[in-house]
Amino acid sequence: NTEGFLRKSDPFFELCRRVDAAGAQTWDNVAKSDVVKDNLSPDWKDVAVELSILCGGDQDSPILVKVFDFESSGKHELMGQFETSVNGFVAAARNNTTFKLTNRGKETGEIVVAKAEVSGIQSSAPIESQIARMSINPSSSPPNFVDYISGGCELNVVVGIDFTGSNGDPRKPGTLHYIDPNSLNDYEKAIKSIVGILAKYDSDKKFPVLGFGAKYNGEVKHCFQCGPNEEASDVEGVLEAYRSVFHSGLVLSSPTDITEVIQTAAA
Repeated sequence: NTEGFLRKSDPFFELCRRVDAAGAQTWDNVAKSDVVKDNLSPDWKDVAVELSILCGGDQDSPILVKVFDFESSGKHELMGQFETSVNGFVAAARNNTTFKLTNRGKETGEIVVAKAEVSGIQSSAPIESQIARMSINPSSSPPNFVDYISGGCELNVVVGIDFTGSNGDPRKPGTLHYIDPNSLNDYEKAIKSIVGILAKYDSDKKFPVLGFGAKYNGEVKHCFQCGPNEEASDVEGVLEAYRSVFHSGLVLSSPTDITEVIQTAAA
């Protein structure tokens, strides 16, 4: 539990494959589980991964399992990890044995593998021979947004808003940031339209709202929090966070630099 006394965590796990990158061994994340909210004994949904992706077809190849406590900011906290292999997973499920989670040399919990199986292998021939006999038909078109969502992709929406001077004086009607009590400005329309759609694919519907390009106390800020809370709840919360910025003493400035916002969202 990384949330402290009397609070529960939101655990999920990642499966990582060991790869040789530029002559050095590193771990590459190849699969991720669902997030189980407020639960210290999570029962995750099954995860299916192709052997070629998970271990390159070698069922004894090392696999690193990392368990994290989910944070909507993207800065997930490591709860523990362990190493095994595909054959290790299968043996653990068959023999009802557990894996010990460790973090910084200390045991932090254990993982029970309820089910692990390898399917689709039709031949005992070497993997190179099997690949040589395969016929690969490329897809006629790249996957689209619906394909990713249908495949289980989840979104963590982060809203970035441009407060540079090129938007015009927000006190003047007709400018992009002008707050009209009787109608929505262009930014409010964009927030309502775009976030309104993406919110359906964000499980907790809590969104960090970040601004850039405004000057506070004479200093240009390329990434700052909009609103009093770290995250806004639903679309109306995003709109309220956006509007609150104009009561905070900001001055629209320049340049238009979204780098820090992207880095924060990706962290």
